[in-house]
Amino acid sequence: MTRRVLITPKASQDLDNIYDFIAQNNSGIALKFFDAARQTFSQLAKNPGIGTVYEVSKPELQGLRKWRVKKFDKYIIF
Repeated sequence: MTRRVLITPKASQDLDNIYDFIAQNNSGIALKFFDAARQTFSQLAKNPGIGTVYEVSKPELQGLRKWRVKKFDKYIIF
């Protein structure tokens, strides 16, 4: 079952900022990042249990997971 992925306004702004940062040096790579992020969101929607648990102290965030954007390992989606 595919779930819905909610991209918050802050997360959307982060994606735009990352795109702009990468595009300063290479707009083609920036587009690849954006595509990789969308593919990662799709993968997370299909498999919400993937990734590793991210330890947090706030009870409302217990069970939060992290997963890297494919081919852009410095960027993590929570």
